[in-house]
Amino acid sequence: MKDNEAPSEAARSALVCPECASPASLREVHPPWPVRRRRLVQFALLLIALGYVVWRNVEAWPVLPTPTVRASVPYFADFPSHRYTRPEIERYATGKLSDGRLIGDLYNADVFSSFELGATFVPPSGSATDFRRYGWPTMIVLYRYDAEYDDAYAKTNASARPSSLRNGWWGWTYIFKRIDATGRRETFMFSSKGLAGGPLMLIAAWGVGRLLRWLVFVLRIASRDRPRKRDRLAHRAPVLCVVACAIGVTIASLRPRIDPGYAFPSTLNPAWSNTGVTAADVAQLAEKPMGEAILAQAILDATSGVASTPGTYLAFGWRSEIGTIHTYESGGWPASLVHKSVGEQQDFEASGRPEISLKFRRASVAAVVRWSGTRERNARYSVSFHSAASLALGLCAVWIATGLGAWLVGWTVRRRTAQRLARGWCVQCGYNLSGLGGQRRGLDSRVNR
Repeated sequence: MKDNEAPSEAARSALVCPECASPASLREVHPPWPVRRRRLVQFALLLIALGYVVWRNVEAWPVLPTPTVRASVPYFADFPSHRYTRPEIERYATGKLSDGRLIGDLYNADVFSSFELGATFVPPSGSATDFRRYGWPTMIVLYRYDAEYDDAYAKTNASARPSSLRNGWWGWTYIFKRIDATGRRETFMFSSKGLAGGPLMLIAAWGVGRLLRWLVFVLRIASRDRPRKRDRLAHRAPVLCVVACAIGVTIASLRPRIDPGYAFPSTLNPAWSNTGVTAADVAQLAEKPMGEAILAQAILDATSGVASTPGTYLAFGWRSEIGTIHTYESGGWPASLVHKSVGEQQDFEASGRPEISLKFRRASVAAVVRWSGTRERNARYSVSFHSAASLALGLCAVWIATGLGAWLVGWTVRRRTAQRLARGWCVQCGYNLSGLGGQRRGLDSRVNR
């Protein structure tokens, strides 16, 4: 054998490396144990990350401040989502019109059930706020429009004052305000937290694709080894799911979601008429076949003394002689992850079991706990989708980065082993074994050691 020639397999089997005493026939090097126990390392790091999240949330958990106390709750004027004239209310009262729209516009699940409904007819001039949202599954961009209008429904002759707040970053959100060409105050909001929703959907799509591929192989719909078209498609199921999800998320994110928002009359304290209907009554009337007609008749009876000239429309409000106590705070980690609000009527005393329900909104999910009785108490604990998505993406990043790091180390070890074998080197330490073909096993190792 020449000095620079790599030893044959038979020669390698009789040799040991003079540097590390490893058999020259060794063809594989085990990677470090963290690579061999990749799942264990991933779970360990994920548990550490979860522990850190719990610790940060314990530190930043919302603590309710001093509550706001009101001796009584006066009417606050509000326009329904749709405009209603007195003749339209009369049609509802006679049963000629019954589409659920009136009772749906007036029902408010956020007020106490003992609050009383007031009604009146006022001109349509007032302020209105509208929203346009982009981004799915979490909102990324929000446009908000505020203005005073001659007609809050038709949005005519808009006017608004410039905002005194500075433009720029407020935490994780960039806010820019200006007066647009129509006279409205436009507020542009970019939420960097909202960007986490799309990657989370892609990660979920990859997991669904892998599950589908496993089911297809287990049910023998496709084979792992055959070259048929459906077999190739089964192997590519994760990639196909990710591509389909990316297209769907992009289309849904570019499509604006228009929210009519809310509107208030210019006259915030008009001549109110008490209908004698409470929030609890409205909820019960919504379940009755003629409930909308009963509600419309109560509005007509209450406003019989209110002048209803052409061009005036229904406005409503809620009031209560019982004082209320409200408090609100946000906290958690990431910032504003948890929102906690508590409202109760004065002299409230807990009795019986509370009613617990889940409320899903555009940007949060809330657990609402209600205590009913002569006095009521509502407690709301909500979690922001934006903060929760960014937190979940961070935990996914820990899992994926750990897995990719372990795979990269394993791939590096395998590639280095293959290169050393091709060059005739020791796969363990890289010593050049060329020219050692005539030496017997252990000779050089005993001399060198």
